[in-house]
Amino acid sequence: MLEKLDLYVTSGVRQIVVERNDNTSITFYIFENLGIATPPTLLQVDTIPWRGDIAEALQEYLYVSGLEPEGVSVDKIPIIGDSGLFTFLVSISELYLIVRLKEETRGGEYLELCQITRTKNRASFQDSPNIVFYKKDGIKITTMLDILINEGQLSERTFSDPEDLYNKVNGMIEQIP
Repeated sequence: MLEKLDLYVTSGVRQIVVERNDNTSITFYIFENLGIATPPTLLQVDTIPWRGDIAEALQEYLYVSGLEPEGVSVDKIPIIGDSGLFTFLVSISELYLIVRLKEETRGGEYLELCQITRTKNRASFQDSPNIVFYKKDGIKITTMLDILINEGQLSERTFSDPEDLYNKVNGMIEQIP
């Protein structure tokens, strides 16, 4: 899923998660004023037709919708880093799941866990019941992954098949106030 998401910021007070749906449309999740003392506020969600440069499409959308002045600066933010996409997604999520379905990996969960456990705001993520690492029964995790899970004091759970995972996640979602 993360390969379809990008985080952009404006020179104003907006942070925008952009989801590339296909080759013809994108969805903007526009958040306002992500200060340390205040939680992010979702301002609006909109899907538009898309071709070409995402930053230009976003800049035009923000101007036409009256959210930002013409020519506002729109910058793409890296995935990792203290103000990166991972940190932002965790900060706006009621529930953040990392799922390991099979033993082969390109290291995505390592990046996510490193980012979560090493962020400047680590104290806000530690002991959080809403950051959960799920792994399929029988899947072995490496010593490095085990250290990251323990270091971050994150919840680790197992599931037997997709239906079991669905039921467990659905149960967690139903408990969110």
